[in-house]
Amino acid sequence: MTPRYDALVLAGGAARRLGGADKPRLTVGGRTLLDRVLAACAGARRTVVVGPGGAAAGGSERAGAEPGGAVRWTREQPPGGGPVAAVAAGLAVEGPAAPVVLLLAADLPFLDRAVLDRLAAAVTGEVQAAVLVDGAGRTQPLAGAYRRDALGAALAVLGDPAGQPLRRLVGGLRTVRLPDPGRTAEDCDTWADLAAARRRAGEPGESGASGESGVSDSSPVRSGAGEQNEAPPTPRGARDRAAWSVMGRTLDDWMTEAAAELGIDLAVDSKELLDLARVVAHGVARPAAPLTAFLVGYAAAARGGGAAEVAAASARITALAERWAAAAPTDGPEA
Repeated sequence: MTPRYDALVLAGGAARRLGGADKPRLTVGGRTLLDRVLAACAGARRTVVVGPGGAAAGGSERAGAEPGGAVRWTREQPPGGGPVAAVAAGLAVEGPAAPVVLLLAADLPFLDRAVLDRLAAAVTGEVQAAVLVDGAGRTQPLAGAYRRDALGAALAVLGDPAGQPLRRLVGGLRTVRLPDPGRTAEDCDTWADLAAARRRAGEPGESGASGESGVSDSSPVRSGAGEQNEAPPTPRGARDRAAWSVMGRTLDDWMTEAAAELGIDLAVDSKELLDLARVVAHGVARPAAPLTAFLVGYAAAARGGGAAEVAAASARITALAERWAAAAPTDGPEA
């Protein structure tokens, strides 16, 4: 019997809570997150992945990770334009189209074909969408099945899809919500999520006191903004090393995640700030370096914020520290 659904996998997110890592290429149970999702799509008539890989692949077909059809790649416009732009790009891929399309995130390592078949089968009659509901009662729109014509009509109403939130696209559809007792909709938004998924998959090195699910709550965490995050797992294997440097996270990765944690969108010159700290540490005193960096940030914010204000404040304090260094008394009595 010909499958009655297609699959659309969104793999182009910024992964801010993972410091900008190439999330689909991170591994769980020895396979990438994307490969695990594609394996669950074996029952789809065709699968389209929307993400940076499409540019490299030229949008051409290639063999899927599992039997069940080819995988095609495309990219949202503009790149990084958000989930609605990704949906629009995926639906625009030419070729035979099934009446039901699955919208799936690329970071759902425990999806399986049975769950996707169940979602697709629920879109019948007047129902326009079927989505999974996680254990906390949250609906997961990127673990759902949708009538293609309903998505197309909703896109037409929205207009330009770039930057639009997904809820504006699917929130008005007649939707049934299905329980998810197998926790197949658990995603990997944070390093804590990824570590928990690896424990659940029984990976060596992810041990800990675990319950029935094999997920431990014993990992060291830090709290913030209502969620738990932990230091990233040590990169293991070629795929993890492709997503992170051999030494793990870089300074730029830290700056990106710290800015996201503070709720700010500011691209600053890290080298400039490091040079400032070095000059202050050597010209004044080491403890003055972090305090001065705080003052620079505070001064920049008081003047409206932005990279230019940070640079201007940094330049003024660097000059001040150099004057202090020049005026410092030399060791021993003067000749």
